Amino acid sequence: MSAPTIAALPTVPSRANPSTFVALSDAWLTASPIFRAELNALTAYLNDRGEDARAVTLWVTGTNYAEGDVVWSPAAEALYRAKNAVTPSTTDPQSDSTNFASIAGVSAADLVKLGYLTVTKAVNLDDLELGDQFTADGAVSAYEVVVLKSATGKVAGVTPSPTDAPDWIGIASTAGADTEAVHVWTVGDVASGLSGLTIDADYFVGDDGALTISDTGRPIGRAISATELYIREANNG
Repeated sequence: MSAPTIAALPTVPSRANPSTFVALSDAWLTASPIFRAELNALTAYLNDRGEDARAVTLWVTGTNYAEGDVVWSPAAEALYRAKNAVTPSTTDPQSDSTNFASIAGVSAADLVKLGYLTVTKAVNLDDLELGDQFTADGAVSAYEVVVLKSATGKVAGVTPSPTDAPDWIGIASTAGADTEAVHVWTVGDVASGLSGLTIDADYFVGDDGALTISDTGRPIGRAISATELYIREANNG
């Protein structure tokens, strides 16, 4: 059985291009379950090969490696798989792309393209569930509807009077003090950890930033459980 492949993800939506934001966001939503299925298939394939990461050996110059062998590169501090038999191997895998392929998310230049993403360091997959990262403009509370301040490029909670709720961009998934990093769930994300939502009800952003089922003209999403809100609306300003 050959290794399953993962298709490239579609173009990432950008708030800088509001005319294409909704269409690209829909493409992302369509691609997400496919990506997950492909990733699960690849994980299962690797697990079925019976490779124990603890058994991976340190690459040593002058050693013979068979196709498929996984070694730890001391130069890159990362894992590489032999693409063919290397007899013997005299160049660290980090610098030997002819014979070795990175399986650790980095290349010789500590840089790899993963779909549309440029990854320069380890990625915490838990962070991906928390949404995009921004800098707080003043203290931001978790589960607070936030706006993007055009003057600073930072996020802040909705100001009720006069309200800036029409400028909402999403719901903060983490809290942060002024200038600290906070994560924000935006369109296509599922905000979790909320409470008291009415399942299948459409929610709107109130003047004070609170979620409400009253139509304020600012739809944000639909409750898929008592604690989860699928953010299906993109606020294009």
